[in-house]
Amino acid sequence: MTTDNGLNGIFRRRVVARAEGLHVRAAVEDDLHHFEVDVVHDGRVVIAVEGRSIRYPWTTCPQATASIGLLAGTAVALPVKVAPEIDARLHCTHLYELARLAIAQAARGGSRQYDIEMPDRVDDLSRATIKRDGEVVFIWDLDGYQVIRPDAFAGIEIMGRISWPDEVRRDADALEACLILRRAITVASIRNPGKEGIRDGTSPIAPFDETRMIGACFSYQPDRAKLGRVHTSWQDFTARPDDLLKAGV
Repeated sequence: MTTDNGLNGIFRRRVVARAEGLHVRAAVEDDLHHFEVDVVHDGRVVIAVEGRSIRYPWTTCPQATASIGLLAGTAVALPVKVAPEIDARLHCTHLYELARLAIAQAARGGSRQYDIEMPDRVDDLSRATIKRDGEVVFIWDLDGYQVIRPDAFAGIEIMGRISWPDEVRRDADALEACLILRRAITVASIRNPGKEGIRDGTSPIAPFDETRMIGACFSYQPDRAKLGRVHTSWQDFTARPDDLLKAGV
């Protein structure tokens, strides 16, 4: 058995949303990312959304904080329905998803914490686990980017367009956990072979060079993708999960 990427560790990601009165703060941290979002609302609609880029993969990522405020006006209700004219691909994926989570938390009240762990692949196999407030929600066994177990999710291609099982689509909490776990699995690719230069900041590539990603998010929009460069920010949380969002949310 061989470890595919030589890191021989664990990808970890923590996502937290905490509602206090008419304010919600949400944050995410993993090997390559640390973003935060503040949502202010009046109990009915979102009044303001502000984002912060603390650690990020491309030099252009912080520019996305200027547009996340467009989610103001979103109803504080479940499920979260963003105005149809807002194109998620024009936003930072992580800020956008955090903002949606924060709005959901505004509707729910209280706080939530998701923790994801995914050991580095061995012979292209791995296992991704997500916990909500310390309790396991899902465990997916993966062959490459295809879920092979449990049976309810078998055959799902993480990188493709997903048709979630009926029981997931009917359960907002389950769907939220699935979406967060899926995102974590895609981000965990930073630990794959060929990513060393992105991890240590020595890669000369721009987002434009990753052709399959063009148009996927703020930094990968065609014109902007020519301008971005790798931003050195990688951290390995394999042996220190408690350091994720250590400063609090």
